Amino acid sequence: MGLHILSFLFFLFLSNGASAKTFSTIKLGDRLNSTDQLVSASGSFSLKFYNYGDDRNILMIEYTYMRWCVWVANQNDAFIPTSGDHVLSINPNTGNLIITAGGKIVMNVTNVQAGPNANVTASLEDNGNLRLINEIDKMVLWQSFDHPANVLLPGMKLGYDLTTGQNWTLTAWLSDDIAGPGTFTLSWEPIDESSPRFVIRRRGQLYWTSGNLTKESFESRWNTSNAKPVYTYNNKQRFITYIMDQGFDYEVDVADIPMWGLLPEGRLGELTSNVWTPYCYGAGEGCVETRLPQCRRKDDKFTYQNGEFPPGMRTDIDSNSSLGIGDCSDMCWNKCSCVGFSSSNTDGTGCVFWSGDDSFIVDPTEKSSSIYVGSKILINSSANSPSTGMKTKHKLKFILIFIGTAIPVVLIFVGIWWCLMKRKHRQEAICFVKLLILIVEKEKRNQDALFLELTASESFRDVHELEHSVFFFVSST
Repeated sequence: MGLHILSFLFFLFLSNGASAKTFSTIKLGDRLNSTDQLVSASGSFSLKFYNYGDDRNILMIEYTYMRWCVWVANQNDAFIPTSGDHVLSINPNTGNLIITAGGKIVMNVTNVQAGPNANVTASLEDNGNLRLINEIDKMVLWQSFDHPANVLLPGMKLGYDLTTGQNWTLTAWLSDDIAGPGTFTLSWEPIDESSPRFVIRRRGQLYWTSGNLTKESFESRWNTSNAKPVYTYNNKQRFITYIMDQGFDYEVDVADIPMWGLLPEGRLGELTSNVWTPYCYGAGEGCVETRLPQCRRKDDKFTYQNGEFPPGMRTDIDSNSSLGIGDCSDMCWNKCSCVGFSSSNTDGTGCVFWSGDDSFIVDPTEKSSSIYVGSKILINSSANSPSTGMKTKHKLKFILIFIGTAIPVVLIFVGIWWCLMKRKHRQEAICFVKLLILIVEKEKRNQDALFLELTASESFRDVHELEHSVFFFVSST
């Protein structure tokens, strides 16, 4: 997952072409081409097209400071169905924001009926909200905050409107590469006025809950920073939103904008602090308790590892492209013989399951696979794997360092003792001690170089492991 995210970020960086035009507002007759951007006043957010490199394109809002995708147009069917140059403009007949290719409408971004030649404009606010405004009465006809994707921004609502039927819910992507709706949703579901809570559902079933909101914090200790939760509960609307502290400047404090993302594997976290809810296999930390399969214990879980199962282990593959990693987790959990799972397709969809009772061979190199491994499996390193060979070599180096340091130190103490005991041989003792000091200093230089070499190799391994634990996600991850 980490490599997909880093690749996504890299391509986002390359996509910022020098020839791109920058808009502050889209008016009737304006055309935002595939390399152009609509930018908020502070520059914190931008609306742009993004191409995956395989004729898949999306229209997204990007948090420019970190190059994160925080919203996509029409998440239920986000991919623009044609390749080539795309244009975002205002439809002169309806006033809607539309995407065209070759003069044909390929997607309606908004769903208003403002009439022909309406005096409407589209602008991107400093909080990341894309708004379509009637310039005559300044009425907001449509806004992206009413159509959240997988990221919650300050000012965005989660909950529902009892009068209009509007429901504000986050929906995770199917995978890091598929912007369509995935396995998990985040909703605001108060049991009553005194029991407001966040809920994550997996295919509609309760998965995780924040616990009740009390005094601006949650029972599960999953809380937020730099923003204050504001909860509304009445006969018309029931929702939660976050507001920034008074005096917050989106241009000056751009690095401190809190935002929360729902990952394809069902974890919710504050993107700028990298704090996440847990993977849920049993109860605790907000995870909803469910009936355990007979073959599972409460402390069973699957951990994200890099490496391989031994050759010959049984594998079952389900290449269904509508399956996300959360589906794979649930299917493996309820299959007693399953000891590991991963995605089967290169785009992060589908499932592959491992069955058996063998061990898992850890391999932190870039060529290894990323697999969720059951806690019952013995996780070790193969004697033939590069990581094991390096560890064995490192142990030998540590032993040599210890021996090489201990012997000269012992000899120094012996020399000093001999010098004190045999005062008549003072000059000889001084020469002997000086010689030992020279030997120790030379040995120390050699061992320092050896230790630096060892530390560098260990650091490389640590960095690689950290890369695979990062999250993010979103892709924009």
